[in-house]
Amino acid sequence: MAAEPRRGIEWAVERVLDRVEPGMRVMVLAGPGVMASNAVEGLRALAERAGIGVLNTWGAKGLFEWQSPYHLGTAGLQERDFELGGLPEADLVLATGVNTYEAPPERWFHLAPSVTVPPRALAALADAWPFAPGEPERPALYTRLAEVVGELYADDRVPLSPGRAVADLKAALPPGGLVCADPGLAGLWVARTFPTSEVGSVLVPNVREPGGAAWAALSAARVGRPAVAVTTSPMDLETDQALAYAAASGIPLVIEVWGEGTMSSAAVHRDLLTRALANDRTHVVPVPVDWSDTDRLIAVAGDVVAWGGA
Repeated sequence: MAAEPRRGIEWAVERVLDRVEPGMRVMVLAGPGVMASNAVEGLRALAERAGIGVLNTWGAKGLFEWQSPYHLGTAGLQERDFELGGLPEADLVLATGVNTYEAPPERWFHLAPSVTVPPRALAALADAWPFAPGEPERPALYTRLAEVVGELYADDRVPLSPGRAVADLKAALPPGGLVCADPGLAGLWVARTFPTSEVGSVLVPNVREPGGAAWAALSAARVGRPAVAVTTSPMDLETDQALAYAAASGIPLVIEVWGEGTMSSAAVHRDLLTRALANDRTHVVPVPVDWSDTDRLIAVAGDVVAWGGA
């Protein structure tokens, strides 16, 4: 039984190498199937061996540290993500682990020649790569959004910019922690702007489900993992039920509710969040947020298309 999968991997590698020529501009489009297949190290090995960049969909955040030269950005959230993510400039796109929720074919397939690579074949492809490594180039999606978001990370105004709220989440989250955000405006900002440094540190579902972020964070907190759920005001019934269950069970759960409450200064948010994560109780942190900054993301990459629109 073991020989058949091996032949499948060899065939997948040969199929890719038959399409690649020296000097080609090759890039990877990676989805959550890479993590589900435990193929992260194989993808990293391929990126380094071939010198190619990786554009990930939002369910695959953290495949590379956000500052890695191989990280090209996060796609699938807004209508121009794949266009600005560098696909039209690629001679060949290696698509691996993608799904139709985050990367519908009609949004990217026509932009460049592509070949599907099963995640389990990535390590073998890295080993077999016959060409000298290239130099990945950051696409407009990464550079233009970085210009906008970098400014917002340090914004001190109240209500908070969602970008500043995300920066505080990153600063307060301990190593090994998890941020879960509900689809919609909270999910857009977390998926778009959270600067990942660990695989699996961010979870934004690809379908809307009331209370999804809270219950996912609760599952992590149950096994001792620091976890924050981010939702928007008003808090829905399912999120409230997750909070009540955590409180009754003695499970430390932190829920941020963006869009309500007041704060005397932006610095208060990070302090509240840090103290809540250090405490073995349930906490609800109301966060006043200025959603108008979403227009700045839209000006770069177009309307939100994830989850049917935020």
